[in-house]
Amino acid sequence: SLTEPFSALRGTSAYWRVALSHDWSGQSVMLGAHGLDGSSYYEPRDRSSPAAHWQDLGVDGQYQYLLDPHAVTAMFSYTHEKQRYDDRLWNAANPAALDVFGNARNSLDYWRLKLTYSYRARYGASLARTTVSGSADALAYPLNGSARLDSRLWIPEAFVQPNQYVRV
Repeated sequence: SLTEPFSALRGTSAYWRVALSHDWSGQSVMLGAHGLDGSSYYEPRDRSSPAAHWQDLGVDGQYQYLLDPHAVTAMFSYTHEKQRYDDRLWNAANPAALDVFGNARNSLDYWRLKLTYSYRARYGASLARTTVSGSADALAYPLNGSARLDSRLWIPEAFVQPNQYVRV
């Protein structure tokens, strides 16, 4: 049964991150880069099942203004992912193929932007924008008319933080 696809890692996965930061007069800025290289089994309980391989590369950054009573944080993150699949996951000419993907390789781009303001570390609001897009693949994304992964989301938030441990 293929009920939980791609939820078990195959071998080891390498993750790395580097960042530079600088602070001055109640402000700070950070710029970083990150990456991931790994594989996962299609059927987690079967170590002979085909695998998907992925490689992520990305950049991210943050600016903070922290001078009482105001705090402003602006963040961004971008990750590009390359995906490659074992023959049995995509090769329709192969009788043992599972026909999960129409392509041997796909890619994914993930953007996230977020701006947050808080007053007296108690009241605040934020607005985030997330965009995910990917290569066209009719088997992987059959419900989408374009057969392309394409998602955009705005996330507004208002909050009250009565103490440092509680946020409503």
